[in-house]
Amino acid sequence: MRKISSNLRTAKNMAGTCALLLLTAAALTSCSDKKVTVVGNMENTGDTLVVYGTGNDYPDTLIVTDGHFTYSAEVEKPHPIYIVQPEKAAVMLLAVPGEKAELTGDMTGDYVIGGSTFYKEFDELMKMLKEATQENATEQIMNYVREHPNSEAAGALLPPILGGVAPDSLDTFLGLLSDKVKNGRMKEYIDDNVNAMKEQIEEQSKAKELQAEGREVPDFTLNDLNGNPLSLSSLRGKYVILDFWGSWCGWCIKGIPQMKEYYQKYKGKFEILGIDCSDTDEAWRKAVAENELPWLHVYNPEDGDVPELYGIQGFPTKIIVDPEGKIYKTVVGEDPAFYTLLDELFGE
Repeated sequence: MRKISSNLRTAKNMAGTCALLLLTAAALTSCSDKKVTVVGNMENTGDTLVVYGTGNDYPDTLIVTDGHFTYSAEVEKPHPIYIVQPEKAAVMLLAVPGEKAELTGDMTGDYVIGGSTFYKEFDELMKMLKEATQENATEQIMNYVREHPNSEAAGALLPPILGGVAPDSLDTFLGLLSDKVKNGRMKEYIDDNVNAMKEQIEEQSKAKELQAEGREVPDFTLNDLNGNPLSLSSLRGKYVILDFWGSWCGWCIKGIPQMKEYYQKYKGKFEILGIDCSDTDEAWRKAVAENELPWLHVYNPEDGDVPELYGIQGFPTKIIVDPEGKIYKTVVGEDPAFYTLLDELFGE
């Protein structure tokens, strides 16, 4: 009996050990399946790199030794990450569970994304996009997907390759991807981006309607720098440029010198009404003072709806309103075309 009991204990211990080993192996496999790894052997990296898009509240920092670095993290689903040399260069990758990327070449110039099959396809598509022109990029991508319907990398590049396209192009692209890709591990990533892009298309359509030339602008009243209410309608009878901006907007700040130049050049022929958005009251006042902005200013508070009334999609956006209170033209971004318009309108 003693011998049988001993054997039973030994068997139980062995079974427990085996179970523990199996559980450990399963856990290791599970961790491995969720881990993305990026290995770099690159030139011009500097001593440190920063990784954004990690899902943390702060970016990760990579120590680089003679151009070599390694980054690994567990990811639940595919999402973009950016390996950045601050103010110099950046590499965009899609972090995919279970995949390994190998970066070689020049961080600030030409580099190659190798490693697993996924990343080799990703690199091929990135190079194709880099060489494509704005006119033929969509067509080239469509042709690629026709030939490679099972390419997960094509699904991964959905936002950059189809950003801002018409709905029919988006539907065509999705129709070319195989069900294996659309319903596989890229499904949530693709679905999220498709929904975001469809929402963007709807917003762009709405913005086009709200900013249509000849449309009478909706009136609004916001507080100026002195805390007094200022209505757009009070400026009726002259050309008014509605300048949607913010102190946080780099392109807005970059464009200020030329704005000031043209404000002086055609002084008295038009007025600018700066509408500060997504700022604190303090940051707005500080930016106006530091940049010595000579035109009218109002502050759109956090719960203000003026940007929505005008369908603002990006900053800066400048809307030229004619003396009758109708939209003459809208210019999005810091675009030289805006100053060409002013010369056409007010130049002799």
